[in-house]
Amino acid sequence: KEKPNSAQIHFNLGIIYTKVNNLKEAEVHFRKAKECNPNYLQAELALALLNEINKDLPEAIKHYQQALKIDPLNLNVYHRLAQTYYLDQRIDDAIHQYEFILKLNPYDIDAYLELSYIYLNEEQVDQCIKILEQAKAHRSNWRITQQGRPLTVQEIKQLRNAKEAQVYLILGLAYTQNKQNQKALEACQEAIQLQPENGAAYFYLGAIYEQTGRRQKAYETLKRSVELDDENPDALNYLGYIYAEDGINLDEAQELINKAIDLDPDNG
Repeated sequence: KEKPNSAQIHFNLGIIYTKVNNLKEAEVHFRKAKECNPNYLQAELALALLNEINKDLPEAIKHYQQALKIDPLNLNVYHRLAQTYYLDQRIDDAIHQYEFILKLNPYDIDAYLELSYIYLNEEQVDQCIKILEQAKAHRSNWRITQQGRPLTVQEIKQLRNAKEAQVYLILGLAYTQNKQNQKALEACQEAIQLQPENGAAYFYLGAIYEQTGRRQKAYETLKRSVELDDENPDALNYLGYIYAEDGINLDEAQELINKAIDLDPDNG
């Protein structure tokens, strides 16, 4: 009341209303914050996020674009814009956005990973492999960050290993789609070397063993995947069905399949 035109006060009120899930009133105050200060970056980003929550992706995109006019070198905003383009099915715009991020910073590992996911999902497998090979070439210079606080040397190492494991895991999926099974297998093994507790890597490796006729290896590897992540319905279902197909461990097979269906009713 004492400072009705204070951008900061309106922004803080918007945050409070957001926390109590009164999004309509939150939007009112974020807009008032912008009226007080048209270059208020955090208010612009808050409005973008509210529109994402409300599933109004085109409006969210406008706010992210406006945020970049305020802060043209903000990599985090470029990432949010690229992700929102993709969610809005603007695939080419998302690709161009990630390519632009990599021009700004050729060491942005998250941009490489997100772009490779898009290429893989769009069945542009050769492009996916190409971008991941570029990522690997820049490994020593990867931008490893985490919002909120500085990272210790050990945390940076762990994050780097996790990112590199993701690179190899997506490579494995891409090689599988290209029917390059040996390369896919080696990529998944690399992912496991980097991140031994990665249940997804064991799952994909087990699937490759099964598809190439190495049944015993498939049992062992899929079993390890389920031990590491017993809430992955795909791994549970896969192991259950190959047990059932081979007529072994039938009680366990039934339990695995039932659990997969409980986690994901469409699975099974």
